[in-house]
Amino acid sequence: MAGQHEVAPGAGEQSVLAFAVDVDDARSHVRLGGELDGDTAVLLACVVDSQVKRGARDVEVDLADLDFFDLRGFAALWTAHDRLRAAGGRLRVVNANQLFRTVALWWGAPELLDGCAGLPSPRPASDQVEGTGH
Repeated sequence: MAGQHEVAPGAGEQSVLAFAVDVDDARSHVRLGGELDGDTAVLLACVVDSQVKRGARDVEVDLADLDFFDLRGFAALWTAHDRLRAAGGRLRVVNANQLFRTVALWWGAPELLDGCAGLPSPRPASDQVEGTGH
């Protein structure tokens, strides 16, 4: 089962979220493109909820084609992760850019990511250098 959909912007709106869903048994691969923000986050929630209802327990969200996200979009992914975890499943994000990976670390949500090797680690306070005016 695969589908491609796009949320068209209304008058004065600019957010567009394109997605495709590929299903293989109990796994789903959701490819997002466009913008994931407060305007389009509800669509992501509907897509993930529909996958849970059909029995998917492993949902992979591919961000390779995502042009923009804001914290409301990130929060939608985190909420979807929580819903899947409550249903005994897992949501993981793949092909996230460095900004998304950094936000995941700051948010305290590295488990969203497919492997955490690319996450920066905060510098210990002892490594911070006071400004010298140079």
